[in-house]
Amino acid sequence: MRLPDLLCWFRLVMGSLRLLFALLQWRTAFAWGLLLALASDALDGALARRLGVASSRGARLDSLADAVLFGVVLVGIYAFEPELYLQAAWVWAGTLALDLLELVLAYARYGRLASFHTWRSKLAAVVGGAFVLWLFFHGLQWWLFYLAAGLYALACVEDIALILLLREWRADVRGLPALLRERGAKARIDPPSGG
Repeated sequence: MRLPDLLCWFRLVMGSLRLLFALLQWRTAFAWGLLLALASDALDGALARRLGVASSRGARLDSLADAVLFGVVLVGIYAFEPELYLQAAWVWAGTLALDLLELVLAYARYGRLASFHTWRSKLAAVVGGAFVLWLFFHGLQWWLFYLAAGLYALACVEDIALILLLREWRADVRGLPALLRERGAKARIDPPSGG
């Protein structure tokens, strides 16, 4: 098994441990486990590309590990900061709706998760990671919550647009602007034949 895949598996195992920490109300252990999981998330994709072992299977494993990471964070928020759900219900509902729409469209079009790993998604993950680390180590900062949620919503909207534009799935799409530039350049190179 390759090192990037091992990091994904580590993140999956850490998800189970963090669930246990949340159930036992061990906030500090949960926070440190989250820090380790986020560090493994930051390393796996870059390491796969650097070692030349990036693959669609690895991208799917990374997406699964990301989904578990995200899901366990939601459980942790419920366990340690439940007022965040109550006080920002409209934010949670909106981001969940966008996330579900992206999921449904991706499965309808590709039969799989989108897993585009766009720059906007990566930025949303970094800011979201900063938010949850701050939340579990220091407490709630509303401005950071709204920033993370807004970036996540924008990343979902971009993924939805990519799903609608890309007939076939591709890994590591940089983002909607890059795809549009790529299509524009291709159109200039291969103009349509006219009658």
